[in-house]
Amino acid sequence: MDTEWWYAIGDQKTGPLPLSDLLGRLSNNQITLETLVWQNGWEGWRKLADVKEVQPQIIEALREQKRGIPPPLPPMAGSSATSPNNSVLKSPAKTPPQALNVSTISRTENRVLMAQARAALKGKWGLAIGTFVVYLLVVGAGQAIPKVGGLISTLITGPMSIGLAMFALSLSRAQDAQLEQIFGGFKQFGVGLGAYLLTVLFVVLWSLLLIVPGIIAAFAYSQTFYIIAEDNSIGPLDAIAKSKAMMRGNKWKFFCLGCRFIGWIFLGVLSLGIGFLWLFPYFWISGAQFYDDLKTADR
Repeated sequence: MDTEWWYAIGDQKTGPLPLSDLLGRLSNNQITLETLVWQNGWEGWRKLADVKEVQPQIIEALREQKRGIPPPLPPMAGSSATSPNNSVLKSPAKTPPQALNVSTISRTENRVLMAQARAALKGKWGLAIGTFVVYLLVVGAGQAIPKVGGLISTLITGPMSIGLAMFALSLSRAQDAQLEQIFGGFKQFGVGLGAYLLTVLFVVLWSLLLIVPGIIAAFAYSQTFYIIAEDNSIGPLDAIAKSKAMMRGNKWKFFCLGCRFIGWIFLGVLSLGIGFLWLFPYFWISGAQFYDDLKTADR
């Protein structure tokens, strides 16, 4: 896109700029998704997050923003290093260097993750709502079958959760999201079923201690189906273990992300359930953004 852009911070306008420079300033934290932007032909200013035609570029710029943060340096005690002139500096210590302990910490604010979710959903609300309605109908229909409803629900919830994660990740990344993706988890039926049964079992066992440990365990396992959706070679236990590792130090932030939807839940109730048609996609796409933020932080 060759159009020149302007942006405004307070009363100060900056421009004209090519789109690449504008997005570069987004990557470098000089502007945010809430910054007002303008281009020739518009009647008024818009928030950057609301500019539908450059959503894929915006999402990529935000990912570049996260990639720009280097991981912690490894501890140097007991290790050896090479100087710029290629001479080796040896430490007197004979013990091997310590293992690098890098924490995967979500660095993006929850409000920004939600803004990214809204940007990804811009122009895709119909697809998202329709897909989530089909998902709920399939799972609900399984539960409604007399006598065997509980068994059918148990068998399909895991694979359907993988499919829902596939769809949410595709949509949040501005890829070619399709309704059919929610059935893609049946290609990994055994893994999906195993992951669902194990997560339910572990949460129930932790809940026997008290309710709070059960909730904490549910947060720890929350990334399991996203992980399986991206790796068709991983097993249920490995996916759960990877989710626990990713959520170490991030459970409180994930809880706070969920709390930001409480107002939306009240609106859904007041609208006699109609508002939940928008709430469910918004929540899941925000969750996919959270997952991608954890993955980026782990690099």
